[in-house]
Amino acid sequence: MIRRGFFDWQKPVGETGDLADLVVGVIVLLKKQGLEVSEDQFYKYLPKALVEFTGLRIPKDWLYQAVERSLQLGVQLSSRFRGFEVSPQTLEKLKARAGERFIEKACQPIADQLAEKLKER
Repeated sequence: MIRRGFFDWQKPVGETGDLADLVVGVIVLLKKQGLEVSEDQFYKYLPKALVEFTGLRIPKDWLYQAVERSLQLGVQLSSRFRGFEVSPQTLEKLKARAGERFIEKACQPIADQLAEKLKER
């Protein structure tokens, strides 16, 4: 179990506001900022951003399950740069499912942390 504020997960997928929803939100918000993130960068930097923002360490298998589930929620893998693509409607679908507050309080701060790391590279 992982628990802290918005991050109250019994498992990585299967609930509204789960780790898969967070993955979708972070990818959408990075895209909105004009940033592209490769799979390698995502797996490298997202766990660090989660630790910095929440103090929580996410098991790697949870992250893999969440990314796999995000592919069913509107995220697509791009063969162009081995990264992620999303449609503009993906954010609206996530807002409808998890709520605006989840985007603002959970996804946005982690996307900002990840964006900083991407800009540093």
